[in-house]
Amino acid sequence: MKTSYQYRLKPNKHQLQIIDETLNMLRCQYNYQLAQRFDWYEHNRCSLDRCPLVCHRLKAIKKLGIRQKKC
Repeated sequence: MKTSYQYRLKPNKHQLQIIDETLNMLRCQYNYQLAQRFDWYEHNRCSLDRCPLVCHRLKAIKKLGIRQKKC
C-alpha cells in the first residue's frame, strides 16, 4: 500500500515576500527563455523538435558543396 503525505505551508509575511520575489524571478526567466526560443525559430525556420546543430550544419555543408561519404 502506498502512503502519501500532504503538508500545508503557513509562511509569515517576510517568507511570503521572498516566495513572491522568487516566483516573479522564475516567471521572468521562463518568459525570457521562451522569447529566445521563438526568436531562434523565426530566424532559422526549423522545427523546434530538431537539434539546431543539425540545421546549421546542413546549411554549412550545402553552402560549401561538401558531399558526405556513404557508409
